[in-house]
Amino acid sequence: MQERLVFEEDEYQSIKADETLKATALIYLQDAIANERYEEAAELLQPAKRFGASKEEIAAVIANTIVKRQNRIARF
Repeated sequence: MQERLVFEEDEYQSIKADETLKATALIYLQDAIANERYEEAAELLQPAKRFGASKEEIAAVIANTIVKRQNRIARF
């Protein structure tokens, strides 16, 4: 019983770590796009995918970042 409980906690921690890595990869991608570092953004696509980001999640990050940037430009 004790071993199973430890395994379940480790499995949960692993899932939590994967989600954290995916979120971090998407944040780095967003930052690169927002700061017009497009070559870096292209390189960040593979780690984001490797950490579990779907095409839809990546597309949403790209679209949202572009919209935010356009809105900032429009205010000036």
